Amino acid sequence: MTKPVEAPRVALCVPAAGAGARMGGPKALQPLDGRSFVEHILATMRDAGVAPRYVVGRDAAPALRAACARGGARLLVNPDPDRGMLSSIHVCLDAIGREEAAERAPTGMATIDALFVAPVDCPRVRAATVATLVAAFARTGASIVVPRFGERRGHPTLFARALFAELRAAPLDVGARAVVRAHAPDRVEVSVDDPAVLDDFDRPAPDDRASR
Repeated sequence: MTKPVEAPRVALCVPAAGAGARMGGPKALQPLDGRSFVEHILATMRDAGVAPRYVVGRDAAPALRAACARGGARLLVNPDPDRGMLSSIHVCLDAIGREEAAERAPTGMATIDALFVAPVDCPRVRAATVATLVAAFARTGASIVVPRFGERRGHPTLFARALFAELRAAPLDVGARAVVRAHAPDRVEVSVDDPAVLDDFDRPAPDDRASR
């Protein structure tokens, strides 16, 4: 009998340490269809089986901490958020490294196989879309998996563990895009019927956008 292939263990990083000046406050806490942006993302990732889940903020504000608790996520703080989004990914990778070391010693638990980076201003992606991306990673073993709607690539982006060191070494002023571009030949782009992968909320939006 063939041994079933174990599903990859995919973690989530939501970089949410921006000041949100154009939004009038932190993007993570902006309301959309009765919930905050970050709660939408965390619920989607939970429904898709993505865990552990991390949110990286610029501080541990009570409202953000409560939203993370409701979404089953750990809130991390970026000590220098003005360095950009990639610095928040570094904070998340550091936390993963510490927690893996603690897990492996007593229990032998598996390490993280890949990391989703989900920008906080892209909150409406469907759980089915996320599951499709994880399945593509499991099937292909690609170093990077991204969704595509029409002719455009979107979010979230899945990075295989093999690229964690490159994410750490990428220029802060270019960010994770440098790694995505460097691996264009072995990147897998998955066509999805989910226009929300192209969302980019930089200004307050009325709640009715959630139903479009």
